[in-house]
Amino acid sequence: MKETNSMEKNRSIRINILKFICILLPLVAILTFVLWNFYFVEVKASYSKVEEEESRVVNDANKFFIQTFANLQSDLLFLSDIFTMNEDVFAQSSIEWFSKEFLFFSRRRFVYDQLRFMDNSGIEIIRINFNKGIPIIVEKNKLQDKSEEYYFKESKKINRGGVYISRLDLNLEKGVVERPEGVHPENFIFNRVWRLHKDVNYVKPMIRLGTPAFDSKGEKKGVVLINYFGAQLLKDFEEITGSSYGKSALVDSEGFWLKGLEKEKEWGFVSDLKNYENTKLQDLYPRVWDLISKKEAGQFYTKEGLFTFNTVYPLSRKYKLSLTSRDNAEEEKVGSNDYIWKAFTFVPHSKLNEMVSELKSKSLFMCAILCIFIFIGTYLFLQIDKRRKLFEQKEKDLFASVANEKKREAQELVLLNEQLVKNEQQLKDANVALLAREQQLKASNNELQESKLDLADTIEKLKKSNSSMRGRELRIIEIKKKIKFLEEKLKENGR
Repeated sequence: MKETNSMEKNRSIRINILKFICILLPLVAILTFVLWNFYFVEVKASYSKVEEEESRVVNDANKFFIQTFANLQSDLLFLSDIFTMNEDVFAQSSIEWFSKEFLFFSRRRFVYDQLRFMDNSGIEIIRINFNKGIPIIVEKNKLQDKSEEYYFKESKKINRGGVYISRLDLNLEKGVVERPEGVHPENFIFNRVWRLHKDVNYVKPMIRLGTPAFDSKGEKKGVVLINYFGAQLLKDFEEITGSSYGKSALVDSEGFWLKGLEKEKEWGFVSDLKNYENTKLQDLYPRVWDLISKKEAGQFYTKEGLFTFNTVYPLSRKYKLSLTSRDNAEEEKVGSNDYIWKAFTFVPHSKLNEMVSELKSKSLFMCAILCIFIFIGTYLFLQIDKRRKLFEQKEKDLFASVANEKKREAQELVLLNEQLVKNEQQLKDANVALLAREQQLKASNNELQESKLDLADTIEKLKKSNSSMRGRELRIIEIKKKIKFLEEKLKENGR
């Protein structure tokens, strides 16, 4: 008996384990499938999010350049328009008035290293120096001859309303890259002017814009030149692209780094800095350069990572604000479209893999947690199911017991009913017998009444007879007494 119970128990355990596995495995498989698809959807969504963000960043950077160069050209044309208010541009009073206007303008804008006006021969007539944040008018004896400078020659060639913009390069002093007298990176003005190149070496990036100046008679009197701080431009570009998932960069039409992925690679076209390697984009990423140099904008993946780019046209007409004050504004031109920049962001695969790895870790953690819940849930389900079945079995047994009890009670009720029927019949029979007996009793009673009457008569008669007999007995007694008296007399006589 014990062996049979043990075998039944082992069989029950095996069945429960089999049920557990049959429930658990499909649930885990479904969960794995769902999470696997969820993981791929999330990975795709993460990549799409990165792609959208990088596109937005690059487009914002392009809009920033559009606005910046529009402002620069507007400032330049505004300064050149000042000369159209005077016939004698070179009169001392006019020069003093122009100088003050340039000075006030430099103080207001605070973004120009120099504001200059040169005559047609290249001699500086007016020059405003930034002077470490305190703009000043340069004295006449310190003005220089810039006739051999490329920016003067190029600006002089521009027609009225046109603007020449130099490449973004470094400011030179006597043919050598200009360096700060002291390094003060915490200073606001210092950071506006200077840009860190390598270690503690700072350089002064510069963009020069020029346009011819005309007097009120429409005669060309010289060239207006402004030197814009390139460091501020690059700093603003870095801030705008700061939300990128990777790094931002800016290269010119030849591929030279203007804002590089590594600072020491920047300004490779400057003679003092040509000893560095990989100073061009194509030196580091030839395929990337091949792709972005042939298209205006786009986004693509390489073995290195995700690249998103746009083309900046510093000399494009679209950067020039309309000047309705000029009669010939519709004839104005703004240089050439040959000089371009390429602004792009680069998100390395390591960064993308890091995002995917983080997502994978979250997915695996979620899968593990859910598997634990499924394991526990399955176990609890089987326990509940076991208890439910046990309860159902007990309920069935109870119902069977109740049914049997009811059946037994029904049978008893049937028997009882039959007995009652029998008893009822017996009662009926007894009742009939009783009625018959009652009739007999009534008849007997009547007879008895009659007998009573007869008995009464008899008693009466007996009474009467008894009275008569009493008299006789008295007479007999008297007779006996007389006989006894006689006997006694006889006895006495006999003696």
